[in-house]
Amino acid sequence: MPSFTAARRSISTPLLAALLYSGLGIATIHLTGDADIASVWPANAVLVALLVLRRPSEWTAILVAGFVGNVLANLCTRGTAEGALLFGPANFIEVVIAAWGIRRRLERSLAEDPSGIWPFIFWAGLVAPFVGALVGAGTMVLFRHQPFGPTLLNLYVANALGLLICTPVFYGLFKGEFVHAFREKTSIERVEAVALLALTSLVATLVFMKSGVPFLFLLFIPMMLVTFRVGWQGSKIAVLIIAAIGGFATMNHQGPVTFISPNPGVQATFFQFFLASVLLVNMPVAAAVAARKILIERLRDNERSLRLIVSQSPTLLLHFTPAGICDREFGSSEILFGQDAGAFVGSRIEALSATAAEAMRDAHLDVLADAVTTRRVEFLAANGLRWLEATFGALRAEDGDCVGTLASIHDITARKHHAAFLTQAAETDSLTGLYNRAGFLARLDAAVEQADSGALSVAMIDVDRFKGINDGSGHNAGDIVLHEIARRIGDVVGTSGTVGRLGGDEFALLLAVPERAARRICASIVAAVGEIPVVLPSGGTIPVTISCGIAPHRSGFTASRLLHAADEALYTAKRGGRNRFQTASPIARAA
Repeated sequence: MPSFTAARRSISTPLLAALLYSGLGIATIHLTGDADIASVWPANAVLVALLVLRRPSEWTAILVAGFVGNVLANLCTRGTAEGALLFGPANFIEVVIAAWGIRRRLERSLAEDPSGIWPFIFWAGLVAPFVGALVGAGTMVLFRHQPFGPTLLNLYVANALGLLICTPVFYGLFKGEFVHAFREKTSIERVEAVALLALTSLVATLVFMKSGVPFLFLLFIPMMLVTFRVGWQGSKIAVLIIAAIGGFATMNHQGPVTFISPNPGVQATFFQFFLASVLLVNMPVAAAVAARKILIERLRDNERSLRLIVSQSPTLLLHFTPAGICDREFGSSEILFGQDAGAFVGSRIEALSATAAEAMRDAHLDVLADAVTTRRVEFLAANGLRWLEATFGALRAEDGDCVGTLASIHDITARKHHAAFLTQAAETDSLTGLYNRAGFLARLDAAVEQADSGALSVAMIDVDRFKGINDGSGHNAGDIVLHEIARRIGDVVGTSGTVGRLGGDEFALLLAVPERAARRICASIVAAVGEIPVVLPSGGTIPVTISCGIAPHRSGFTASRLLHAADEALYTAKRGGRNRFQTASPIARAA
């Protein structure tokens, strides 16, 4: 069972049920006087609250204790247990039905969240008290010869009011909700709660103790103040205060209720309906206020969670008005941009990136024009260290109108690096680290499209008698030779051009220099390869030479024409004795 009050913890549940039931019964019977039926019977609410909080296996002991308390109350006030015997079965049928319905489906309606207030009213205000009143009215007809209709109505109203008013209060007391709610409040809120409840008591006393002024409506003012300012728990106490003070005054023939009729029965009936109206007005309002408070707290929790999550991750959320002004910022602007939190608030969308300002603005406008789409813009951060991506989406109001855009900005540096790695891997020769055929040809095509006549040359290189190296020294030695030749070519070319391995022992150069400089570079490559033998890991050496063919670019040349001309020059060099370079003849260039 959840936490009870100190009194509950010090005595057993059945004993607590007996004491409270008898105490409330004595007070109610005393106020009722000679009447057989009280205006409000709160004792049953004690049993309902206890049964809801206990296991069904313990219900019998609690019900027996309640019956004992009922007998004691009747003996102490009327000197006989007849009332307990007459109304006991009806009371306990009502209690069991209410507890079963609430425990089975609706316990949370009695807790601090009153979202199930209407189902609670169904069980505690309609079904259970009606069945109990039906049994009780039948008993009164059989043993007291009372009229069935009026008796049924009085019993039903008394039982329903008792359960509706007092069950939430006793449930809160037994479960410790009032203490918990009080501790959660600040000092100022506690003072305010006590003051408003005291105001409710004062107004109720003035209204019910003054017979000359029928100001019952004044009670709704402090009650609503308590409901809105203190909350659901305070609302329960306010209704109980009004019921207690009003019931005491009415039973003593005081207050505005006495204007209705000199008949005490009519006064009691009117007071019952007045309390019913108070409940019907207050409980839904209290439920709505509590639900709103819970919703606000959940929204605050969600916002705090969102801020925490976003602040701890490399993501920045920016809300832009239709005019492109940032009015809200969530996230890690310090991580992504090296700026303080809130730095973008009040800035235009172009402040995100100077280089991608136009793309940002276009993405924002595109999303505003077509709210179902999203737009992405990749840009380099101002410090040049991070690649970022901004995804723009539309924000809609409840009426469907677009009220701006939301830009989600996150770090894509790793993704860009991975994409660059894949691209490089697809264009790189795994043995030499040079461009492979695809990588070299892509750069050759781009260079030929932009090159001026005479400012570009292509060279083809072939290792002389490479097959003999593979056959004589093995393929592993051949790979070492190719790797070393690639290194020497790269050292000579440097930043003057691009080197690629087209396959096997065939290399190609893209030289962004005039023809004369290209011949000097090729001569240096032939010398660098042929002058020093390649040293193997075993310590042996392999003398290696290469042949090279050069084709200068001319206006109108295509990439394939350049390669063909260079290839023709290469074979001319081989036929001329190898270990040399050859420039393409004018005839070959024109072919």
